[in-house]
Amino acid sequence: MKNIFLNTKRTKNDLSKEQADQFLLELAESGRKNAFLISIILILIHIPLLYLDFYRYQWGFWEKQEAFSEIAWMHIILVVVLSFYSIFYLIFRYHSSFWINLYAYIFMSFFIQIWAAVFSAIDQKIFGDMSIYAIAIFGLPYIFHIPIIYEGLKIILAQIVFVYCIFRFNINPDKVDGILINSTVSVILAFVASRINYSYQESRFIQIRKIEEQKIELEKKNESQDIVLKVVAHDLRNPLSNIIGFISVIRMKYADMNLTGYLDLMEKVSRGAIQIIQDLVEVIGLENNSNPLTFQKIELNQYIEQSIYMNQNMGAKKEIVLNFSPDKGAIFVNISPEKFSRVIENLLSNAIKFSNTKSEIRIIVKKESDKAKIIIQDFGIGIPFSIQKNLFQKFSNARRRGTEGEMSVGLGMYIVYEIVTLHRGKITFTSEEGKGTTFIIELPIII
Repeated sequence: MKNIFLNTKRTKNDLSKEQADQFLLELAESGRKNAFLISIILILIHIPLLYLDFYRYQWGFWEKQEAFSEIAWMHIILVVVLSFYSIFYLIFRYHSSFWINLYAYIFMSFFIQIWAAVFSAIDQKIFGDMSIYAIAIFGLPYIFHIPIIYEGLKIILAQIVFVYCIFRFNINPDKVDGILINSTVSVILAFVASRINYSYQESRFIQIRKIEEQKIELEKKNESQDIVLKVVAHDLRNPLSNIIGFISVIRMKYADMNLTGYLDLMEKVSRGAIQIIQDLVEVIGLENNSNPLTFQKIELNQYIEQSIYMNQNMGAKKEIVLNFSPDKGAIFVNISPEKFSRVIENLLSNAIKFSNTKSEIRIIVKKESDKAKIIIQDFGIGIPFSIQKNLFQKFSNARRRGTEGEMSVGLGMYIVYEIVTLHRGKITFTSEEGKGTTFIIELPIII
């Protein structure tokens, strides 16, 4: 029987056996939950109705009836069955058995539709109304997604019960033909609607699975590319570092020879290549979160002062002065010292790169409300307006040469932006060509 259930999928979407199993398991589980929710709702609705069946309102007083009506018995049956199902669901709600899920929600779908058929037949006898049956045959397929064989069996069985009850309850013969035609047309339309909905659910399942498979495949490719890039970066960085070491040895050993220009060029190219490698590795780590940040409570004035001291040699060749203005009071922030140093290093490096010889760079730390501000201001060539909007993008067209031809990869500002964001901070800038650029970092202050 399980094989029949599993093989009732649409031929348009040929699912594999494993996918069909998973699809129907998910439908069974969601159907079982839907049945529980519908049960609770119907119980809450029918208990007051059942109370009204026991007592009828007459002349402003509640008077007990002597016998139950047919409608009352239908309410009792519904409340009892739904209560038993609700208890059953709560007991087995964490049970993953295919058969429990399958039979539970198919039983509830059959029961509610057949109950609606009988109830509507009684309604036809009393009020001439079949709205409950119409709601059931059109509404249930959108709550319980059942394969074609079960949906067809359910609708046929419900219609047979409905027709039997119509004749059983001696409905006015003049109305019987109209009732049968309306109910039959409704059943056919409901069956078509149920197949459309089932088709949608299956297509949706396939699309989700394809997206998940593509995501897994993409993650595998990214992981493979990351490994290759890291290996390449490692294999390139070591020889380049050795070259820089050899350059230092040559400088000392052959100081009397006129090799300074060549050595400077070799060192400059090697350091530039190492910087590119470091930027690429940094970007990979940020995007894959492969190096989670370790935050510490840091006094910002001291931290920035130390960072400036560590990087002051960067501006020595251009005779650029780094002027630091700390805040008067202590400011504590929660940062990753190692990672955030990359932000200060990149901003200072850019400020020096795009500043003229013998100029000044100002670094200011100050407190404003609950924010700490780090301001790095240069008086260099500024950033052209046309590329400002792309400044924080990866490999953006904002990269350009410095005042002495220094190269730029286009990753530094992207790295700065990502690291500041990871610190729940914000970075902005203002710039005017020929007058310089000011970067402002805002970080939340901690006590």
